[in-house]
Amino acid sequence: MQSDNSELVSVIVPMYQAENYIGKCLESILQQSYRNLEVICVDDGSSDGCAALCRKAAKKDSRIILIEKEKNEGQAVARNTGLKFARGSYIMFVDSDDWIKEDMVELLVRGQKKSNADIVQCGYVKIRSELLDVQGPEEEGMELLTGREAILRMYTTQRKQPDIKFTIVCDKLYTSKILYGVRFTEGKIFEDQFFTYKCFERSKKIAVIPQKLYFYRDNNNSTTRRNYSIRFQDELYAHLEQIQYFKEKDKELYKIILKRLIPLCMDHYYRARYYEDTAAEKNVRDICRRMAWKYLKNPLVDWKNKRGLLLFLLSKEAYCYFYQTGRMLL
Repeated sequence: MQSDNSELVSVIVPMYQAENYIGKCLESILQQSYRNLEVICVDDGSSDGCAALCRKAAKKDSRIILIEKEKNEGQAVARNTGLKFARGSYIMFVDSDDWIKEDMVELLVRGQKKSNADIVQCGYVKIRSELLDVQGPEEEGMELLTGREAILRMYTTQRKQPDIKFTIVCDKLYTSKILYGVRFTEGKIFEDQFFTYKCFERSKKIAVIPQKLYFYRDNNNSTTRRNYSIRFQDELYAHLEQIQYFKEKDKELYKIILKRLIPLCMDHYYRARYYEDTAAEKNVRDICRRMAWKYLKNPLVDWKNKRGLLLFLLSKEAYCYFYQTGRMLL
């Protein structure tokens, strides 16, 4: 059973130095079983041939719209540029070094029609090599969540970072109305963490389908895989933004995200220390000092972690000694 293809889906593809990948990415989008697409490729000031490849593809398929920016301003700006041009009833994002299964759009649209959800999310596969086909057992069923429940899912993972399945934007189909007025925070990396919670918070219903339809390339050259620098602490500022956002709106979410902030700060502190980035180390300590009183008052934080924070602020060397001997949780 195919979707009726009656409503336009805008697929936004930000590109930067993507000559080696954009062909596979575009092919996977243009060969979708759901045909009523506009593919908005935003070249973010690339110096390679990815724009030329898109122009060539656009001559064969009029669904491709190429927007060429003169200078590189980052993925958030490129995505926001795509949003300005998007005309679809639904919006998706696909990164230029990734690709999607041939029925991804159809299944997500079908899921939205069935559930009347504001956002439909599927599973994804992390690819570390040039695999052409990844087969797995087909799963069935759909889970319906409120926007608040989806935010809680982001923070129930055992890892210090939010659950990537709920954080990333590329495994989702958005109704255009839910994105009205929402934009990516420009000049930041980890931009999904500044964006997704706002979409969830304004959504009445999120549909989660289990099929793995998005293929995410685990690229060692990506921004977030390079040697550590203070820019990586944008992840901390995303948490700080959410803490401030939910402070009055939702006390439970405020406490949950605040509880996770300081352990994440410690993770960044050790990475900064490993790369001998003293400015990044200092910035982590400044954030910890600024948030210490709120963290210490948080009833969700146990005393062992509270003592760990106090020791870190009093003596980072003493804290590191206890951490390395396994006596600290932070």
